[in-house]
Amino acid sequence: MADKSARSKSFGAERQLEIYQGGLLGKRTAVPVPLAALEQKAKEVLPPEAYDYVAGGAGGEDTMRANLAAFRRWRIMPRMLRDVSSRAPRAELFGLKLPAPLLLAPIGVQSIIHPEAETAAARAAYQAGLGLLDSLQRVLPDDWRVHAARGLALAGLQRRDDALQEAAWLARSRLYRNDHSLGPLLENERAAILARAGAPGAAIEALGRLLAEPSPVNVPLLRMDPRWDPIRNDPRFQVLLRLDADPGTP
Repeated sequence: MADKSARSKSFGAERQLEIYQGGLLGKRTAVPVPLAALEQKAKEVLPPEAYDYVAGGAGGEDTMRANLAAFRRWRIMPRMLRDVSSRAPRAELFGLKLPAPLLLAPIGVQSIIHPEAETAAARAAYQAGLGLLDSLQRVLPDDWRVHAARGLALAGLQRRDDALQEAAWLARSRLYRNDHSLGPLLENERAAILARAGAPGAAIEALGRLLAEPSPVNVPLLRMDPRWDPIRNDPRFQVLLRLDADPGTP
């Protein structure tokens, strides 16, 4: 169990204090808080064709204006006298459980705004997600979902050893060893971490075990799921993809 000093820390509170202290010293954040100010700052530094591509919309931009108007109708509702000793930004969207309600929009041709293109956006998303997960782990130190998501984020940031530690935590989990319902889910997440952390053999072995028993993994999903792209060309993974082939197919 995490000690009280670890639990008392909060990524959000630390960031808030950092902003307040900077304000007292006359320092402004590098990234503006108001979205309109952030958009204006982008316009100042980007070439016109790059800014127009990112900020513009199709046709007369009616749909874009409607989306902005709908977004502005949302309000933050203050809720007083609530227990915040164990806060968590978890949310469920469209049946998908997320550690935080943040999504990265799929935008192509990012090379016109950054030399590293989509790689830079992915790295920033992993880094932002890791900060949230680190905060969440302080209050939920034994939640396998946090460890699984953290392992994927660490692997995405190429912190291989740290990612493998999270994979090892999943393997030591009581649910992994004893829960016939959740155990395969943990094994699936563990395999995804191993695949991205440069341990293809261990990942493929785990997937082989999952295919041999009732689990959320099947061959069609292996073919479609981009999580397995790092090991997709491995001959051992290709063997798994042929397990459901018609015996009469040469």
